[in-house]
Amino acid sequence: QIVQGKDAIISNPDNGTISRGTAISPWSGDTIEGDYIKSEAQAGRMGQQLYALGIKTANGKSFRAPSDIDLKAITQAEKELQARLASWETKELIPRELYPEVSTDPRPILYGMKTWGDFFAPRQILSLITYLEVFHEVMQDARKELSKEMADAVQTYLALAIDKCADYNSRMVRWHSSRGVIAGTFDRHDFSFKWSHAEFDAAHNLFGWTLSQIVDAYKGITELVETTQLPLFEASNGDSLERLTITQGNAQNLSHIKTGSIHLICVDPPYYDNVMYSECSDFFYVWMKRTLGHVYPEFFIDELTDKDNEAVANAARFEGMGRGSKRELAEKDYERKMAACFKEMNRVLHPDGVLTVMFTHKKVE
Repeated sequence: QIVQGKDAIISNPDNGTISRGTAISPWSGDTIEGDYIKSEAQAGRMGQQLYALGIKTANGKSFRAPSDIDLKAITQAEKELQARLASWETKELIPRELYPEVSTDPRPILYGMKTWGDFFAPRQILSLITYLEVFHEVMQDARKELSKEMADAVQTYLALAIDKCADYNSRMVRWHSSRGVIAGTFDRHDFSFKWSHAEFDAAHNLFGWTLSQIVDAYKGITELVETTQLPLFEASNGDSLERLTITQGNAQNLSHIKTGSIHLICVDPPYYDNVMYSECSDFFYVWMKRTLGHVYPEFFIDELTDKDNEAVANAARFEGMGRGSKRELAEKDYERKMAACFKEMNRVLHPDGVLTVMFTHKKVE
């Protein structure tokens, strides 16, 4: 039942159905202990139930209760997934890489999400793998028509669109009530479990919306490149210029850059344990392996992202190590890596150069 106005206020919606891991049954009002919920989830018995649909009306966005047709559609999607599952598993299209046992955020494992494919409800994974299949078909045709360089670029941008689809259509997304939109998986920089998760309309709107977002970002990049001075990529007479070089590597070793040759260094470094970037990046890495693994094989050698060389204070990496707390060891590791980065910055910076460091951490020390 959808209630509005005073009836909605009387129902105390802010109370929710779970607090600090303990749930209240919306049917009986009984208390359900968190340990029981986790054990059921780990046994593969946590599912989902459709309880409302967001709709667009002449007066704006609203909700309606699910109809028999809606519920039948979900059942059909689940059957369709089962019919395709064996083939998809054989082709390794579904990301079955294990969620890391050593992690600062164990919640996915606690709630039964053992692999990265488990982050998606049945209809969500059905839509995402369907996108992935069509993506590969499109790129086969595109590579017949385009140069390798252009085809690689098209594939990269389409892959980013699929990444965004996964971001906005997982079990970890929620309805942002104040804005009236779906908030992505990373509305926080972790894998916080969403008890009431939203599902994007993947059959009609999801891919079109994500693609428009990538196009908008691409337009922004081209506007930055556009300049009244010399073009970044070639001279006016058609000769090639090496004015723009993009490299990927470890900032602790910039041996390919001459001492004193850089006039501006602008960095926005990690702040201790504020964000575990590589842990979050695994979510996208497993999809990129399937969309870009053959385009940039050097970036996808490992099963998941490299945690050991990352300059963050990741205490999980020092679990069980002897002397000193794991937090202290993590902070020392971070400071050692950052010191090495700043040492290299100092070496390559021109005597009259400028180093700009973005710093927005709440801990001033």
